[in-house]
Amino acid sequence: MKWSIQIGRLFGIPINLHVTFLLLLFYLLMQGGAAAAHVFIVLLLFGCVLVHELCHSLVAIRRGVNVHSITLLPIGGVAQMATAPEKPSDEIKIALAGPLASFALAAAVYIAASLAGQAESVLKLDVYRGTLLSRLFWANVMLGALNLAPAFPMDGGRVVRGLLAMKIGMVSATRWAVTLGQAFAVLLYVAGAVDHRRLGFLILLAVFIYIGAANEEEDVEFRAKIADVPVSEAMMTRFEHLSPQMTIVQSLEVLRHSSQDEFPVLSDGKLAGMLSKNDVLSALGEMPREAVVGEIMHTDFITSTPATPLGRVFRQMEQTGKDVVPVLDGGSVAGLISYDQIGRYYSLEPPAAEAKTERA
Repeated sequence: MKWSIQIGRLFGIPINLHVTFLLLLFYLLMQGGAAAAHVFIVLLLFGCVLVHELCHSLVAIRRGVNVHSITLLPIGGVAQMATAPEKPSDEIKIALAGPLASFALAAAVYIAASLAGQAESVLKLDVYRGTLLSRLFWANVMLGALNLAPAFPMDGGRVVRGLLAMKIGMVSATRWAVTLGQAFAVLLYVAGAVDHRRLGFLILLAVFIYIGAANEEEDVEFRAKIADVPVSEAMMTRFEHLSPQMTIVQSLEVLRHSSQDEFPVLSDGKLAGMLSKNDVLSALGEMPREAVVGEIMHTDFITSTPATPLGRVFRQMEQTGKDVVPVLDGGSVAGLISYDQIGRYYSLEPPAAEAKTERA
């Protein structure tokens, strides 16, 4: 996520802080007096949010979904996953992991308070004068409960979509979940507008839910449209290539006359590696002028065939972090498929109804 700073890793997952979160802490510190105590409480609460998002992420990883990072923002946390889970049952399990973790934290706080003889004070909901344990208890209860609201794309909405998808398919289920989520967002917005002094945060949450639901629907529609399309329909067939024996300086001549960002490296007509424009530019300042392309090319590329479904290649690109995939036909490079090419196909392909009319 843009404007984020990595502060560490947990279970191999990068943990990021959004700069707006740092601004919130700075604002609290500038207030003086009990501000330091408020900062401490905010940090504890976001520790709880981090546990919530970590549980989402760890279950996702067990289900074969790569997690790029977790980002903490003033309104909560976001676990950024490389792909959506393929099975509706997996989405349900991933969605439920976060709220269950929050409820487990609340239970742990209550047990700790009971051992300290403060069980009754913990159950008193007082946002401004409550004890530290009371605030932690209710924060986790509300975090779990709020996320279970059937408002897509929140956790509860994802559970609803997963259950619907088992019956009517992912696309239709997403449309129903989005409608429900956006209706819920409108109610939150109205509630926040009616009592903006106490419930003003609901307006921000409503906007997040409404826009998030629309983005999710667009993503699902996009994936459904490209799911079964053969790569040959979208791949770039006119492209430049490099050779392993070509010096890095010589390769610049090819780069100057091409709009490509990634180049296949061919040896005797066969794919030997891939090289990006940035790789060449970096090598110019780090390696001798006589260095050749074969010394800096990447050999950990993935490949496709013209008949491979575009949706499958798109998921592989997300999972591996590859921006360009060479398409092999009989051992030779027949084309290149990239995010740009997939996006171009999606934007230029007419809707199904129009396509049928044109073919008729």
